[in-house]
Amino acid sequence: NSAGIMQLLQKYGAKSLESTLVNKKRSSMNDLKEEPVEHDIKGSKEDNEDTGMMQLPSQEFAMGCSVLHQAALGNQFEMDLILREWPALVNFHDYDRRTALHIAASEGHVDICRYLVERGAAINRSDRWGGSPLDDAHRHRHADVVDLLQKNGAKFRSSSQATNFIAAASEGNIDKVKALMQFGNIDVNEGDYDRRTALHLAAGEGRLEVVELLCEAGADVNIEDRWGNRPLDDAASAKTNSAGIMQ
Repeated sequence: NSAGIMQLLQKYGAKSLESTLVNKKRSSMNDLKEEPVEHDIKGSKEDNEDTGMMQLPSQEFAMGCSVLHQAALGNQFEMDLILREWPALVNFHDYDRRTALHIAASEGHVDICRYLVERGAAINRSDRWGGSPLDDAHRHRHADVVDLLQKNGAKFRSSSQATNFIAAASEGNIDKVKALMQFGNIDVNEGDYDRRTALHLAAGEGRLEVVELLCEAGADVNIEDRWGNRPLDDAASAKTNSAGIMQ
């Protein structure tokens, strides 16, 4: 399917970025600001509970950034060293309000997620786009993380049509994609928090039928996500990964 998707995208004028590494490791550390900003470090189990806002000292802010970085890497040892000294940083978030639990859930680091939950991470904290760690785990198909979070009371938070549309495209649910396009107020080029559109996800997952539908509907075949990747790059990455599995 990946080869067919690449041919289809190229038929619609898709181009690949030569500088893009097809197996690039995505890290939410790209989101972090260099200067200290206000961070909500007094975590709560629910978003509607009162939380304290404070300006963090530079060292503590740097340690909070490191917690997010270690969550992306899956490095529990380094994270534990930091959180033993600054336990409140378990709920440190970047300017998109994404915590270490959001990031670890996105990356599928189930042991890190378990560790963060045990240390009191806010399991239902919403990021800037209304997504919870459970939404992230489900979107990236990390079933073990989904199971862990749900057993600890996690809830799905993101219910927008755009989110459902992108998820349906990723899953290859052609009927749902068609229904949302027909009856919903859908912008086919709207992206998620990483600016990844339905076409990015469908191409990366090998959903040929969905890719064709989106292209016919006028989806931008050269739209770039946060890392500069285009749908054709995702299709190429899927093809490379599939070839590696077959060898």
